[in-house]
Amino acid sequence: MPARDAVSLPNTEAFENIADHHIVRNFVGGLRMMLNDRTTAAYFWILVGITFLGVVGPMLAPYGIEQTQYSETGQILSAAPPSINHPLGTTFAGYDVLSRLLVGARPTVITGLLGGGLILTIGTSIGITAGYVGGRTETILMRFTDFVYGVPLIPFGIVMITFLGVGFLSSILVIGLILWRGALG
Repeated sequence: MPARDAVSLPNTEAFENIADHHIVRNFVGGLRMMLNDRTTAAYFWILVGITFLGVVGPMLAPYGIEQTQYSETGQILSAAPPSINHPLGTTFAGYDVLSRLLVGARPTVITGLLGGGLILTIGTSIGITAGYVGGRTETILMRFTDFVYGVPLIPFGIVMITFLGVGFLSSILVIGLILWRGALG
């Protein structure tokens, strides 16, 4: 058996220290418990698949998302059914549906992660502040939350988009500003 290198010994000790850390143990234990339930495991793997498609989907797309597809006779493949060349068919404009789905997964994943992070940040901050400080601060924050529950979602979203402008990041911000109240319930 070869002698252990002095340089590799600290690396293995560092890895063992990380593996023994309570956060890693809790994460691995929670993941193991979650994956023991069949339904939860199925949804978890669907979420992993969508996230994977969000990362590598644009590289896998067989056609451009605005590239019109034509038949052998030169006609636009308008609303063509699924085929070997177009597994999910085409749109009325002749675009390949699979390519559009693969490319569209990335903004969906980004919106979900950033919007969800914003929702958790705002909701958790208000909840923790109200619970920790208590008293008058709690009363003010909870009345503010009650007020926000009374605001209709779609009209508020339209007004926010009007002020912030139409765009990818502004829509994520609107999602966070509208749906944070669900993190408290």
